Amino acid sequence: MSFTKLNKGWALAGTLTFGLALWGCEEALDLTGLDGSGDPINFSREMTLGELQDALTGGAARVELELIGDGLVARRVALTQSEAKHEEEEIESRVTGVEVIGNDGILTLMLGELRVTFDPETYFRVGDDEMGFEAFVDRVQGILAEGHEPWVKAWRPAPEQPQAPDVSSFHARGIKVMEDGEEPEIEINIDVDNLAVNGDRQDGEPDGWINVLGLAVELRVSDGVTELVNKDADISDKVEFEGHVFSVDVTAGTFTFTDGTVVQVVDATEILETGKDVELLSLEAVHAALEEGLDVVTWGCGELESVEPRSIVAIKLWFAIHGDGGDDGKDYVEFEGFVTSVNLTGQSFTLTNGTIVKITEHTEIVAAGEGESLMSLEAVDATLQAGHQVIAWGAAEVESTEPLTLVACEMRFVLKDSGSSAEEFEGLVESVHEGEGIVILTDGTVVQLTDDTQIKQAEQGEPLMSLAAVQEALDQGHGVVAWGLGEVESTEPLTLVAIKVYFVIAT
Repeated sequence: MSFTKLNKGWALAGTLTFGLALWGCEEALDLTGLDGSGDPINFSREMTLGELQDALTGGAARVELELIGDGLVARRVALTQSEAKHEEEEIESRVTGVEVIGNDGILTLMLGELRVTFDPETYFRVGDDEMGFEAFVDRVQGILAEGHEPWVKAWRPAPEQPQAPDVSSFHARGIKVMEDGEEPEIEINIDVDNLAVNGDRQDGEPDGWINVLGLAVELRVSDGVTELVNKDADISDKVEFEGHVFSVDVTAGTFTFTDGTVVQVVDATEILETGKDVELLSLEAVHAALEEGLDVVTWGCGELESVEPRSIVAIKLWFAIHGDGGDDGKDYVEFEGFVTSVNLTGQSFTLTNGTIVKITEHTEIVAAGEGESLMSLEAVDATLQAGHQVIAWGAAEVESTEPLTLVACEMRFVLKDSGSSAEEFEGLVESVHEGEGIVILTDGTVVQLTDDTQIKQAEQGEPLMSLAAVQEALDQGHGVVAWGLGEVESTEPLTLVAIKVYFVIAT
């Protein structure tokens, strides 16, 4: 089997973008995110304050508050009671201060002087740079010292129930510093307790307030300042989807995204050509590509069959290996993993999943980015012999598939910091050895759970909170997805001692 092309520029950037407008599903009204979910783009209509109150009386909902300038007056309030309420809550605003207290950091926002907390486990990004806790604090302090107030977006998992109106805490799972923003925004779940109506309104007073995070956001509908919008109006059952294929069930005629969204391929589904040299035109072909360790992406449109769990019946779709045509017309795939051995005679190295990567005189070994770079196979071999770990990633041509053998065109070697060997993992659970506290993933990764391991409850999907529950789910024929963070104990096979782990039924 041969595969479609990968743009070399993505090999080191690690991002995925599709041009949905180039193919389109004109009838689709909901554009979903890279993993089959995302902020729906729906037709909407204006609503009255009474309709807003009635909607919130019916239960929790997601509200998007667009504010005016530095004040607490809403320009637009958009409400949805659909699946958006399960997504992460967000705040956008300028930052006026940053401080560190113990192991935690605090950002003070211009938005109502709201204080957003964060810690070393928070994801940090400034522009195009990902960084750690200390580097992030230093960068923000430097920007503030220059007299600028950086614009940030902070997000967190949505709590099971809307946060009480007078509770101001917001602990960020991720923070991104951007060049600039338009106006402050809050996307958060609320219920009727968060709405206060001014029943005895006098001229010049607001019609009411939405109280969130200890802030009272004014609603000035009568003055023509605030627009109230119902985003659930005229929602179509047609949806667009795109993302990475996590697994395929050829017998059931389905594939699953990493968030558990299931897409059903039926007789009427059109699997269309992408225009590449070789196509993936069946679930069997996609399954074979996944078995070879390749990353398959898909995009298309279909009918939304259910929301929880999210299920889509595909109308038309495309499959491709992660990437698109390279500028030089060659076929590329990405690779990434720990280096387990080096063959200096054959000028190649092997990754933990068994993939062999060859180095030629045309291979470009780059040094850009964080971490200590190694610029030759000899340096990698010496590093391994000294007992250190090395990570390799890049773009390559497929030479053969049994075993998967690649010829690298552009890549990077990085010395894994022995003082910080934490590694993320994700995959389907193949087996559980409950007595030993071990989970084995389908890619061969061994995850060791100890008394210190935190089994955490996932925000979406049906969580499993013990190895016994995971084993029971497997016995009942369910697929189980595991992901988390662990310390690397060995690389052949890749063995991790889990720091934290999530288990969720896959479908």
